[in-house]
Amino acid sequence: MSAAHARKLRSLQSPYSSFFKTNHAASPSERTELEALILEAQQEISEIDSEIPRVRAVLDGLRARRSQVQEFVDVHRALMAPIRRVPVEMMAMIFVYCLPLDRYPIRSLKEAPLLLTVVCREWREIVITYPPLWNALHIHIAPRIALNTQELTLRQQGVCGWIARAGALPLSLSLSIDEFGDEHEPVEDISQGPLLDFVKSLMYFGPRLEAFHLNVGKEIYPLLESVSPQTFPILKRISLTLDGIDVDSLPGIPFVSRIPDMLLLSALSIRGFYPDQYPRSAFVGTNLTELDLGDGLLCAFPLQELLSILRDTPKLQKCCVNVSYPFAHAYETVNMMSLRSLSICFEEEDDGTSDLIEVTFRSLNCPALEALSVNSYHSKFEHDVLHHRFAFTQLYGSLQHLRLEFPMTSGSLIRCLELAPNLTVLEIVDCEYSVKRQSFPLDSSSYHYVVEDNVLQRLAYEPSSPVLCPRLETFRLFVYQFYGLRQTRKSQLVSISTPALLDFLESRRAVDDQITNIKECDILMPPERRIYPGSISERLTQLMQDGMRLRVVQSECQYPSHRLEDDPERKAVYHSSNILPSFDTYFFREIGSCAQGKDILVDNVSDSWT
Repeated sequence: MSAAHARKLRSLQSPYSSFFKTNHAASPSERTELEALILEAQQEISEIDSEIPRVRAVLDGLRARRSQVQEFVDVHRALMAPIRRVPVEMMAMIFVYCLPLDRYPIRSLKEAPLLLTVVCREWREIVITYPPLWNALHIHIAPRIALNTQELTLRQQGVCGWIARAGALPLSLSLSIDEFGDEHEPVEDISQGPLLDFVKSLMYFGPRLEAFHLNVGKEIYPLLESVSPQTFPILKRISLTLDGIDVDSLPGIPFVSRIPDMLLLSALSIRGFYPDQYPRSAFVGTNLTELDLGDGLLCAFPLQELLSILRDTPKLQKCCVNVSYPFAHAYETVNMMSLRSLSICFEEEDDGTSDLIEVTFRSLNCPALEALSVNSYHSKFEHDVLHHRFAFTQLYGSLQHLRLEFPMTSGSLIRCLELAPNLTVLEIVDCEYSVKRQSFPLDSSSYHYVVEDNVLQRLAYEPSSPVLCPRLETFRLFVYQFYGLRQTRKSQLVSISTPALLDFLESRRAVDDQITNIKECDILMPPERRIYPGSISERLTQLMQDGMRLRVVQSECQYPSHRLEDDPERKAVYHSSNILPSFDTYFFREIGSCAQGKDILVDNVSDSWT
């Protein structure tokens, strides 16, 4: 081959390029030249093939060397990391913020503090030797563990080892022990054996208990009380919950008789017991600032008895109670001058309920109230606008947080909100309430929601008209269908419409100094209340880009349970964030448990909304 051909080959320039992808047939002379070009190209391919292993070896060597040099740089750079200059004491304080905020820690390597012990040797030493990381613990004992000597002994050793790391600090313990069976199943004697030793080991720390929370079966309470110390000198918080509703075998509520001797006790929660088991002496002369006696209709107190309890606890700042029959039509007013948070639930019947509500609120004077939750388990009432529903508006003076799970018309709700200009948080648990009208039979036209478009229109900002709740920052709406109605009828009602919701949210963004922006909005609704077609997804996205925390879930929602349970390994971990029922409890429970949930929006726009 000529030198010219060789140069063309090296540059991959062919004299026959004009014939590529044509039907040209090579002549004999052209065939000779083509064969020469191909031969030269194949020789070069062979040379390249032989060169590739050498170059690959060089590349592998360079890569290995680079990794070594990079590791050299990393280990030396790590010596200059700011975290290495943080004092051990400060690192320990940072680790405290890794603990759960709304419950006590558990013995799990998946969360702090145990998780921090497996990061590195230095962190492990810091964590193990810092008592504030170990002075709180939740303990759950399942029946299979309680009746297994080996497993319970290991659990006891682990718990005692945990508490030992707390040094001499006051302790906060939560103990949950499942019931061992029902009346149809024989139960082993638990008053002896490993469970007794376990309970004794916990009660050994009784004098150091600052907070003690119990959620156990009726078999466990007598055992606990029999081995507990006579006094709890530094106890400030105690929570007693009976796991189950069979309380007939218990003559009274354990530990409650000792409350007058708990001089530092400031927070008391009792759930699962009947009101007639409460000794009046438990509340007389106490310094309680938090009282939680609410547990559905099981623990509903007659109004007179409840007012007596409140009168005996004048220092209350937070209170959760249930009210039931009987009642009189006039009581002496109870002045709760320090009360900041009140959650009250009414047992309702078809007759007399309105009087119970009116008399209850008329008997309370709470001038410093900031948070109010009003709940009713009833879904029907007699008239379109019930004036007695405004009885609690006398508590609106300084109210900032209002939560309603309560039958009223949307017009009544508007009138209530007009009296609460300082609200910053509005939460409504809504369902299809019925209005019984005597002039015609009950039918679909008599069902309605509390929150309808007219409510959102009044909450929306309009320069030409006064706006409801001008300081509102958080709006939460939980909509579900009344469970009993779902079995007999398929509702076509819609609580709120898409335009009204979006107009409300958009109107409360960056308006003026007199109107507060809506910063957080949560909506939880059944799928048949579909209010988010794809045409408005851009508007939703824009609201979130503007800084609004927006969460929307559409799922099958039944009547919400007021009891929050954790996963089977933890069960009923004590939550102490607030005495008012948590909307997040409903929100996240429904996300996790609704089998037919769909079209979920959590801080994002769902692509399925088209």
